[in-house]
This record gives sequence, structure tokens and C-alpha cells, in this order.
Amino acid sequence: MDKHPDMGPYVACMNEIKLRYKIANSFNTGERNAIYDVPTMEVMILQFRMIFELIALSSLSAHAKIFEDYQVKFQKKWRVTDIFGDLEKLNKNFYPRPIREVPSARENIKNDLIDISDGYLTKEELVSAHGQCGGVLHARNPFGRQIDPATFRSKLDDWSSKVITLLNTHVVTLLDDEFMYLIQFNAIDQPVRTYVFGKASEQQGD
Repeated sequence: MDKHPDMGPYVACMNEIKLRYKIANSFNTGERNAIYDVPTMEVMILQFRMIFELIALSSLSAHAKIFEDYQVKFQKKWRVTDIFGDLEKLNKNFYPRPIREVPSARENIKNDLIDISDGYLTKEELVSAHGQCGGVLHARNPFGRQIDPATFRSKLDDWSSKVITLLNTHVVTLLDDEFMYLIQFNAIDQPVRTYVFGKASEQQGD
């Protein structure tokens, strides 16, 4: 196989997502709290906002300067739809493709990779969810509409399920790279595993 990028930075992004997911879940289950309902909800919302940004940027992780540039764009509150447009121009396959592995009936093939068609966080849903998070993480007008913790808890439960379905087993293509990477996100306390597929469908475990 030809040389392919170091997957370490991508795995680091996935591990940060695991960490932030674990933090959010500890507040969601009541294991941790910020004393009051609204600050507790804000802690969870912040973690998911960061998770959404990491999902969007992770395919650029092998290119430190580009990753940092787009990190700054998120921090400056650029429209996420515009950022996604830029990312698609850089790498049309930047977004994770969720799959499931099923035993294959084909000779010498262990598993077939089947696309998951629903139940995962789509690009459009990520854009919407990221915007909703941003709308909450500011001081609110005391005369305006206040955050409803129960409503956002329902949203967080939905995002949580869809993020796991998206990432649990997924395929990603890195920028300027011809290889396809199968990522097993696995349980929160287990290591991320990566498998590399080349032109001849060769497979390598990391």
C-alpha cells in the first residue's frame, strides 16, 4: 500500500468526543450537577456543541493548519452552513458515513459494510443542533423567553443517540488521501480502532 496519513490526530478527535460525551452523560444521569437545572443543562449543551464541531472538523485533523483555521471560524461564529460548504469543497467526503458490519457470504470476505440510512445525526441536523446550542450559551434577556430544561433534555437525548449511531462504526476519507478508513468508535471506555482500505481492498488494523 502507498503511504497514508497518520490517523493519530483523527483518533484523538474521536477520543475527545468520547470524553465530552462522557461528561455530558454524567450530568444527564445526575451523577454530576451544577447545582441548578439551567447551568446543569448549559454544561451538557456546551459539550454537545464541541462534539458537533469535532465531528465537522475531524477529517481535517491530519492537516494541523487547516484544522486550526476552521476551528477559528467556528469560534468567530461563522455560519455553519458556510463552513460546511467550504469543507465540502476541500473534501467532499468530510462527513462520517455510518455503517454496520454484517457477516459476508462472499468468499474470503469477513464482513460486508452496509450503510445506515436513518437514526444517525445528518449534516443538516448537525447544523441545526449546533445553532440551537449557540443560541442557549449566552446571557438571556430576563424579559425574553427562558430556556426550558425539560425541552432541551429531550433534544440532548435525541442528539446523544444519533451521535452514537453516526460514529459507532463509520467510514471517513481524509483530505488529500485516497484511502478509506473504517473507524470503530466502540464503547466510551474502550479504545478507538481504525482499519485502512486501499485500492485493492487491502485491510490493515491499527
